[in-house]
Amino acid sequence: MHYVYLIRSDSHPKQSYVGYSTDLRKRLHTAKILTSDQGRTTVPLMRQIKALIYALLGGMVAWGYWQRGSVGMTIFIAIFTLAMIALTLSTIGRMRISWNKEGITLAAFPKKPKLIRWEDLEKISLDHLGYHISASSGRFKIRQKSMPEDLLKRIKENIRINKSPSNSKTSNS
Repeated sequence: MHYVYLIRSDSHPKQSYVGYSTDLRKRLHTAKILTSDQGRTTVPLMRQIKALIYALLGGMVAWGYWQRGSVGMTIFIAIFTLAMIALTLSTIGRMRISWNKEGITLAAFPKKPKLIRWEDLEKISLDHLGYHISASSGRFKIRQKSMPEDLLKRIKENIRINKSPSNSKTSNS
């Protein structure tokens, strides 16, 4: 059986995500999904406007070649315009961040997802670009306005735990 569901963000109430799954219980446990582009799961308005501009300009140029009888250039311009629209609306390079009991998973297509374990977290800082999180296995950044409150609390808590003397990674020999 397939289930269709709607997830609405607590931190961004105007944003929602619609999906489907065959295992609804499992999906609800992994529902904490975030993209680094302002926490959106949809294409931002400026990207949509840019794609519309590409479509209009490409269409006008293709129409001009069509009126001149240059079918080859018309087809080339049309294909090129479609490719530019697809790239503009694609998620290539946009990072998806999810977290669970193991740690934080970073995924940016076409790269393989990377897991940063909670016990590897070392430092968090905030500047004009957003939160910078350092771990022994890598670093990443999340914009301040798209950082969910529960993820921020969990990161800070794990950094505090990791820095405590009782959790020291050195061994006494």
